Amino acid sequence: MPPRDGAALRGVLARIDGRPYPAYRDLRGHWEVDDLVLHFDHVQGDPFAMPSRVRLELPTDLEAPEDPVGRVAAEDWLLRRLLAHLHDHAPPKRGSGRSGVIEILVPGQEIVARSALKLGAPGRVELRLGVGLPAAGRRFLGREAAELLMGGLAQAARALAHVADLPALA
Repeated sequence: MPPRDGAALRGVLARIDGRPYPAYRDLRGHWEVDDLVLHFDHVQGDPFAMPSRVRLELPTDLEAPEDPVGRVAAEDWLLRRLLAHLHDHAPPKRGSGRSGVIEILVPGQEIVARSALKLGAPGRVELRLGVGLPAAGRRFLGREAAELLMGGLAQAARALAHVADLPALA
């Protein structure tokens, strides 16, 4: 099935706003939001369950190094850059349970291969994270979900788009 676009995603979020939490299942699949592709691999069943598993594919001007050590180092650096951006620009947590939570692996001191961020096809990066879809009690908050997915999360991911010429990566 081809990806649906950002307008369709906004339409689904508006349509299920205020409905019982299982309506979030309508988000399954993948969506193209501008230059990003958002994949919902698993949608949480209620706001107190583990956050939804989401993959986000986006363009980057950073070419993946050919040697495995360089690739791991570049992925680690990008992951830390994303986490810093999320820390500085975290969207406010709204709703009950795990609503509005963005979970991504926080690396320790070691630079090792991780699955949270992968440099994929030339000029592409893939993020794997958990997103707590917003709800009030057991009711879905569509506007807040649109803000979280298409605003805060997309903005943080786009911080990885133009990094090839940054001196910190050299």
